[in-house]
Amino acid sequence: MKGLGAFPSLGRPRVIWAGLDDSDGALVPLARRVEDLLVPLGFGREKRPFRPHLTLGRVKSNKRMADLVEAVRQDMDSAGPSFSADQAVLFQSILKPAGAEYHPLVLFPFAND
Repeated sequence: MKGLGAFPSLGRPRVIWAGLDDSDGALVPLARRVEDLLVPLGFGREKRPFRPHLTLGRVKSNKRMADLVEAVRQDMDSAGPSFSADQAVLFQSILKPAGAEYHPLVLFPFAND
């Protein structure tokens, strides 16, 4: 993991994320392949560039926003632990007033090369 940030920006954060270091270039082709498979099902291609990340949380309120932004700024260049993944899970995200609910839909094990 490498760095912290926010979508769409730190000036207007709605999602706080931890970046993933894709120095071996494995995640971009994977994302492209998933998108290629979704287009025939009626999903549009993403216009924004792919940024490998883990979503840490969604911002629901402006309460203590300055504290949140400052905490992210302090760790923007931090590096986290290294890890490997042996599978990916497609989740359905249902946004509700009480918070998001996540439901696993499909598990994609990675090949052991």
